[in-house]
Amino acid sequence: MKFVIIALLALTVKANAAQTDAVVVNVTDYNACGSYTPANQDIEGAWQMSQTQGEFSFTGTLDFNHGTLIASNQCSFRGRSLTAQIQGPASYGNGRLNVNYSANRTEEINENGFHLDCSVSMQPMSLNYTFRGRCLVLTQPGSNQEIVMVPR
Repeated sequence: MKFVIIALLALTVKANAAQTDAVVVNVTDYNACGSYTPANQDIEGAWQMSQTQGEFSFTGTLDFNHGTLIASNQCSFRGRSLTAQIQGPASYGNGRLNVNYSANRTEEINENGFHLDCSVSMQPMSLNYTFRGRCLVLTQPGSNQEIVMVPR
């Protein structure tokens, strides 16, 4: 699912110019999904997914609000945090999400030998969405891989 994650939320973090070989671990609490999908479940609202890689932690959020998609990435490393955010128009409904814009944003801390970059980017794309319980499930057309995001 890396290709969808990169297309959806390009998560980039660097600290002290050090590279880590640590595995990215999804630490999202999917107990929030439950087993019942409400009949009136809607994509409008905020959805998130959290991951860690060594000492890094990332929380990617998608917030759908009346035709606007706000994508943010909160990055933390050694007690320091940054949030990068972008927004633009998106169309969604009937299980289909279309983004027709490109945007990139990077925030950084670079002081006293400490360096932290936090980025988010969006590219034009089409995704399918469904719900699993109260959670949003995103897939690329023709793919069986998925991203599952919990309500924020």
